Amino acid sequence: MTRKMMGVIYRAFKEGKLPRVTKEDIDKAYYCVDHLGSYDFQTYHRDSYDCTMGLKAAVDAIFAGDYDKADSLVWGFSTVSIA
Repeated sequence: MTRKMMGVIYRAFKEGKLPRVTKEDIDKAYYCVDHLGSYDFQTYHRDSYDCTMGLKAAVDAIFAGDYDKADSLVWGFSTVSIA
């Protein structure tokens, strides 16, 4: 997952195509993507890692035009634990 891929999610969010996703979800997703590369995968919190990798599925759904699926994948991301 890269910042460029996050840009795809952010654009869909800004265009109102992800209605349940909040600004906090987007902020936390960017934070996780930014820090994923700087952590050793063994010390990165498993929940955060799995959710961050799940964002790629949201990008794929957006490219396929399935905004409902993308919305469900990104919605609630602000609750991901980063420990």
